[in-house]
Amino acid sequence: MKLKRLIPIILLLFFTGCYHAQVTTGLEPSNEVYEDKWAAGFIYGLVPPDIVEAGERCNHGVARVETQLSFMNQFVTILSFGIYSPMQITVTCATASASAYSTQEQILTSKNNGSDEEKLNTIEEAVKLSAELKMPVYIQFE
Repeated sequence: MKLKRLIPIILLLFFTGCYHAQVTTGLEPSNEVYEDKWAAGFIYGLVPPDIVEAGERCNHGVARVETQLSFMNQFVTILSFGIYSPMQITVTCATASASAYSTQEQILTSKNNGSDEEKLNTIEEAVKLSAELKMPVYIQFE
C-alpha cells in the first residue's frame, strides 16, 4: 500500500520542469550553431562543465547561448545519484553583417609633451569614435 502512494510522488519529482536559460547579445543569429548535448558536470552541477570557447568558434561574435537540462540529462543525473550531472549547451554564432565588433583595434596617438588642450581634444575624439564604432578606442601617448 505504501508503494502505491510513493510512486506518484516519485513520478511527480521525476517529471518536474526542465531547466532552461538563454542569453542573447542582440546580434543577428546565423545558421552556425555549436551544440554539446552532454556537457559533463558533476555533483548536481556544483562542478560545472568546461568553459565553451565561443570566441574561437564564432568569428563574428555570439548571438545566443542556451543551457538546459533535457529529460535524458536529468534521468542520467538521477541514475548516477547526482555524481554525473550533464547539461546541454548550445552556442549560436552571429552573422557577419550583424557583428558589432571589429577585430581591428582603434588607436589614436597624441604627443606626450603636447599641451593639456591637445590631450583633452584627443580624449574627446576617442570618446566620439568609440561611441560611433561601439568598441574601445585606445590612446597612445608618444
